[in-house]
Amino acid sequence: MVGTLSAWISERWVLRDAEARSLRSLSVGGRRVSYAFVDASGGYYGGEGLIVGKVRSKELASLVVYRTQKPEVSKTPLTCLFHKFVVIGQGLTDLDKETASKLSMQTVPARTPS
Repeated sequence: MVGTLSAWISERWVLRDAEARSLRSLSVGGRRVSYAFVDASGGYYGGEGLIVGKVRSKELASLVVYRTQKPEVSKTPLTCLFHKFVVIGQGLTDLDKETASKLSMQTVPARTPS
């Protein structure tokens, strides 16, 4: 019970005021994972943990989430037991595709010269 509660609290602690970055390095050995990343201010940090689930996305496997006030407190989606990460979009290209499809679906009335 204490271990489960500790895992949930540690995940919530990291996700409060969190920022996400791409990993600089990832090393997997059995069920253990070690990683390193660079935060927004250019500082190098790392962490390790146990792999507790499967990550079906390559983007999520190369992601780290860390506290902005304390970047040494971090997690990867591989090591989160209670919180599951999902890729919603790929950035501006998704927005462009969506905008283009909306524009193509709209019909513009033809104008006649006056």
